[in-house]
Amino acid sequence: MKNQYIMILIVALLVVGGIVYFAVGQKPATNGLPNVASNQEKNQGIESATLPNGAVADKDGFVRMPGEPSRGGNTYYVTGDVCEQFTIKYIEGLTGKNILRTSSVTPGSSVCQYFISEQNKNMMFQIDVGFLNVADQKAGQEFLGRKVERDSQIPMDNFVVYQENGLINKIYLVLGTEKFVGIDRSAADALTETEIMDLAIKLGNKLKDFK
Repeated sequence: MKNQYIMILIVALLVVGGIVYFAVGQKPATNGLPNVASNQEKNQGIESATLPNGAVADKDGFVRMPGEPSRGGNTYYVTGDVCEQFTIKYIEGLTGKNILRTSSVTPGSSVCQYFISEQNKNMMFQIDVGFLNVADQKAGQEFLGRKVERDSQIPMDNFVVYQENGLINKIYLVLGTEKFVGIDRSAADALTETEIMDLAIKLGNKLKDFK
């Protein structure tokens, strides 16, 4: 009889232990994977839902677009989606300006305008990606009587266009014979001479290995 009670007690303990384990000790299955979705949604401050398929956002806010399969390799390319690639976060970090909004000149345009003043709604500077012959661009600026010269401070192929009054009109960061990134002050007091050159230098550091 004593042995029977002992056996009943052991079985009871095993049953109670099993209930406690499944009710309290069991954790949801994760298949050994971290919570990837929550990390991707943050994506350094840029919602993953807004990124094109295959794009990656750097910590500074710059978006690396995927290369076309026909191009081959893993090289990143500057695209015509300027506002999406050169994000507000990224350009604010480069310029120190509080950017209120961005706007493409026209739908599908490869020009992005960055507006920086609540008082003057037209105060902005712009960045564009041009798919035009670079030599022709340079010759056209010279034809207009503007001084065109390379600036050694910018760490990639470039030329700077100066107006007749000596102020910078536009800076071209050359990516290829028919592709460039242009930085245009647009509003005379949006960026100072120092600020537009500083922006070009910082963009050059970022884009020097892009195509």
